[in-house]
Amino acid sequence: LTRRRNAARHFHSKMRILCASDIHIGRRPFVLSSGITGATSAAAWNILVDFAVESKVDVVAIAGDIIDRGNRYFEAIGLLENGLSRLATAGITTVAIAGNHDCEVLQRLVDTVSPKQFVFLGRGGKWESCIVESGNEAVRFVGWSFPTERPSFAPLTCFNMETDVDIPTVGLMHGDIDTPVSRYATMARADLQRYPVNAWVLGHLHTPRRFGTDYGRSTFYCGSLQGLDPSESGERGAWLLEIGSAKDDILTFVPLAPLRFETLNVDLTSVENDAEGMGFQQCIYGAIDAFVQSLSAAKGRPATDVSLRIRLRGRTQVYKHMTTYRKRFDEEDQSIIRGDATYHIEKLIDNTAPAIDLEDLARASDPPGVLARLLIACETGVSDGPLPQLVRRARPGVLSVHDHAKFQSLHESRTFNQPVNDELARDAIRKEAYRLLETLMDGRANQ
Repeated sequence: LTRRRNAARHFHSKMRILCASDIHIGRRPFVLSSGITGATSAAAWNILVDFAVESKVDVVAIAGDIIDRGNRYFEAIGLLENGLSRLATAGITTVAIAGNHDCEVLQRLVDTVSPKQFVFLGRGGKWESCIVESGNEAVRFVGWSFPTERPSFAPLTCFNMETDVDIPTVGLMHGDIDTPVSRYATMARADLQRYPVNAWVLGHLHTPRRFGTDYGRSTFYCGSLQGLDPSESGERGAWLLEIGSAKDDILTFVPLAPLRFETLNVDLTSVENDAEGMGFQQCIYGAIDAFVQSLSAAKGRPATDVSLRIRLRGRTQVYKHMTTYRKRFDEEDQSIIRGDATYHIEKLIDNTAPAIDLEDLARASDPPGVLARLLIACETGVSDGPLPQLVRRARPGVLSVHDHAKFQSLHESRTFNQPVNDELARDAIRKEAYRLLETLMDGRANQ
């Protein structure tokens, strides 16, 4: 299967391939601050198309899950068709495979719409290839698509593609790497290196990751084009792969997502007590400014909105006033503009503790000393002493709150649907132990 195209506007010494995956057009967006609009997977897809056209790339390669689910077909089809049409009009070929989320819907798209200059590889779980030419360069693409959501075989076991020594080969796959027990098309990195493929473009894992250039081959996960919830923090976007007849490649990450999620740790240990909480606020804004300063300029389109979760830490004098401070903070518009981006404080997570010298108290055998040793164990991760037994006893109580009917709607978001584990139980013990210790210390002070 060969696609030839007019590449008069795209003459380069190397083929320029914009690689992306896990766009999930149609997925319900995470509930965001009211000040954030248009930060959706659909918007990220449109930005990807804009960048591809403006940068005059030769190919857009999609490594699966361009659409979220089959039941999102009618939500996604118009957006996807429009983008593919714009790419084709610009002389850009789109090569794609299906992942576990869009294994049915992408095949339906090809059968019913047949977009121009769109090549779908790997139908039915069989390896397929195509050659795309641009100017004096050509690249062979090989790809495998999910035949069902959870295939019963590993895709590399049926790799039977012949390659041409005269032109480079780019492979598209979607699945888990070095995870033998996975049901999502597992593959071994060592196996990938055994095949005559010059670059492997991978989808499925939502965190961008480059494995390196072992044996002269680039292997990388594109990551989600747009972070889908706060757990997918950091820059998101696509990768620009430049490869030519010499078969050496240049790989560059290109930030494109309009929204970026981040979690910042803010230490309140040195914040002094004051009625208005000015030191508290200054410490938070100072941490945001420090984060902004740490960002480096990058090619592409950096996020215009940044959603922040602030994790407050430290043994601090303002511990008693945290509820009041946070209430005042939440009542105000917590959005600040820095450069070309707006930073929105989506949530404050209180992990602070009273300004108590635990190490000193732990030397005693009285109740405060017992609690101090327990708290030190919680904070240092010590697995001996009474803590493991307390964690086992606390888990059922934490689970009963987690599964309460009032919280079921939150479980629709995988961000909130956090499994009840030892870490959650340990955190609950820590908070209650600090409350009890503070009460005991107040009583001692009043004697």
